[in-house]
Amino acid sequence: MSRSTALTLSLAWTVWASPATSQPTPPSLCLHVESADGVPPASALQLAIEHELEVPVRTEMPCPAASGALTVTPAGPGQAHVAFVAPDGHKAGRAIRLPAETARAAETIALLASSLVRDEAGELLDTLRKSKPAPKKAEVPPAPSPPPTPPVPAPLPAGTPPAPPPPLPAGVPPPSPAPPGPPAATAADGDDDAWRPDGGGLSIAVDLVPGVSLPPGRFTSPTRSLSFGVIGAWSPGLRGIEAAHVFALKSRSARGIQMAGGFCIVAEELRGIQLAGGLNVVGGRLRGIQGSFGVNIARSIDRGVQFGSLNLAGASDRVVQFGFANLAVGELRGIQGGFFNAARGDLRGVQLGLANLATGSVRGVQVGLLNLARDADAGIGLLSLYWKGRTHLEMWSQDWARAMIGLKHGSRYIHNIVAVGGRSVGDRWLPVVALGLGLRARLGDRLHVDVDAVHHLLLQGQSAEDQAPDHLSQAKATVGLRLFRSATVFAGLSLNALWLPTRDLVESLTPFERDDSTRKDVCQNCAERRSADLWPGVVVGVAGF
Repeated sequence: MSRSTALTLSLAWTVWASPATSQPTPPSLCLHVESADGVPPASALQLAIEHELEVPVRTEMPCPAASGALTVTPAGPGQAHVAFVAPDGHKAGRAIRLPAETARAAETIALLASSLVRDEAGELLDTLRKSKPAPKKAEVPPAPSPPPTPPVPAPLPAGTPPAPPPPLPAGVPPPSPAPPGPPAATAADGDDDAWRPDGGGLSIAVDLVPGVSLPPGRFTSPTRSLSFGVIGAWSPGLRGIEAAHVFALKSRSARGIQMAGGFCIVAEELRGIQLAGGLNVVGGRLRGIQGSFGVNIARSIDRGVQFGSLNLAGASDRVVQFGFANLAVGELRGIQGGFFNAARGDLRGVQLGLANLATGSVRGVQVGLLNLARDADAGIGLLSLYWKGRTHLEMWSQDWARAMIGLKHGSRYIHNIVAVGGRSVGDRWLPVVALGLGLRARLGDRLHVDVDAVHHLLLQGQSAEDQAPDHLSQAKATVGLRLFRSATVFAGLSLNALWLPTRDLVESLTPFERDDSTRKDVCQNCAERRSADLWPGVVVGVAGF
């Protein structure tokens, strides 16, 4: 072999064996999941987030440059922490309580993740959506070549009967006739897009009834910009305004305003406003407003408002519900205001109504006559019950009541007080009933301060003229020190207000002497009585947990 030939072969081998120049990986949205009990698998989260954001999600590591990174890590029993790092390095995240079902847990995490990505990386989302590859068309396999044509037998003489078919082997059933094939589709068969390969058409239509429109459905776009219904309006999609007398229906998603006198329904996602006289339904995520005189239903809400007689939503983030009854099936982050408010799951926000219920924890405030939850930061109402809340049994003595026993129960910072006791008047022991509301501030593991407002009913004797109870209000501040795991001592000062006092009653309640030299004596039978008497007091007691 000559030297030039060898050199040529060496160069050819070098070019063939050298790796191709690697192209930089385009930016993407990456997902990393730390497996743990209760946390859905990465594959389920990938599908759920792709469905919410409508962009591909990458689970392979490392993450390409200029990409956004989502991280899902366990944050305790039944909880997960979702964090997002934007391409510019900005970080955001939040812990969330997960439902027991894997599918609902994946949907809850995807809802939070999509909210974080939209807030922190809107430009990245737009880039990914523009660069999202179009779905590949299914390749049609080539038709098999026809079998060879058998030779045509010679014609039989006239009058000769045809030969019988050859007998089939034993046990083989006779062949069944082939079913007739479907008729060929034509434009006249009602395929609206058969006449136009691009699926285009007019985006304005008036529906007389669903299926009968002007212009006819074959000349209109599946996604309308302006849609009107004499009775009802129907089309697959909406990117604009739709109004109908009775109902408005969308079999896909909608963006814009949908209005009807009876009911509005969007099968998938709605970004916009839905207004109806009786019923609004969104089968996917709502990002906007639902308003009606009747019922509003949304599978999930991300930055939305519902107002109507009954509002029902799935797991929702940054939502406001106002109506007679408000229900959230899943974790709710927002505000509920109505006569009855309920959240099946955790609540982060405010419930304001006559009755408030949350099956999970409330990281916020419940304000109502009746508040129910597993536990809460603050519950303000006549009766607040928390099955994982704070409960204390207390016994104390004060200057005007020798013995009191009561129960403190409530949320992390606010509690209700129910107490009974007695006071001595001469040789008689008269009962006292008390109800109140208090605030607790912790100063460490062992020290706390309680500020309570309590109203007392001072019951009288058995005679007919003494049946009406006297009223005494009290504001007190006490400091408690936990000595043992379930024992605390406390002491503090109080300010007492006796309403419509008499001299005998005041002298029986306080050890302080009164100076009435500058004013008219207050007596049992005087026609003129002062509105209230005030005096300070002392409170000392013990509490058990």
